[in-house]
Amino acid sequence: MESGIRELCAISVFCGLLYRLTPEGSARRAMSFVCSVVILACVADGIRGLDLDVYALELSLNREREQAFLVRATETRDALDRMVIEREYAAYILDTARQQGIPLQSAEVLAEWSVEGLWVPYSVKLYGTAEKEARQLLGERIQADLGIPRARQEWTGDG
Repeated sequence: MESGIRELCAISVFCGLLYRLTPEGSARRAMSFVCSVVILACVADGIRGLDLDVYALELSLNREREQAFLVRATETRDALDRMVIEREYAAYILDTARQQGIPLQSAEVLAEWSVEGLWVPYSVKLYGTAEKEARQLLGERIQADLGIPRARQEWTGDG
């Protein structure tokens, strides 16, 4: 099939050149007719020489490749969605800590897939130096706003 397409392209280019080189008038109209017949003959020969078994095999292989691509694309999209959501929740926690005057260097949120089909925050690691009361206050805010219980909030740092 590939060679047939190449042959058709080559003949089309050749016929186009011949047509452009032919002078105006009846000679050009005749050349137009001849070129059309040659191109149609090339197409008919390609169709006649088409091996339907090979075509069916290629078609099924193409469908399998398409399905594999769609699966990979879905997995990639889900991974990217998860990364974006985790970063957004971490940014929210850092903003909340900054607003409350709690020294927090970073936050790492881990999201998990819920039964509703959404990424939801599951746990968080907080890096910073804060007093016990400030940690308690931020922990309660995280639990209330994001639904991450205190048991899944881990603090790392001095203080």
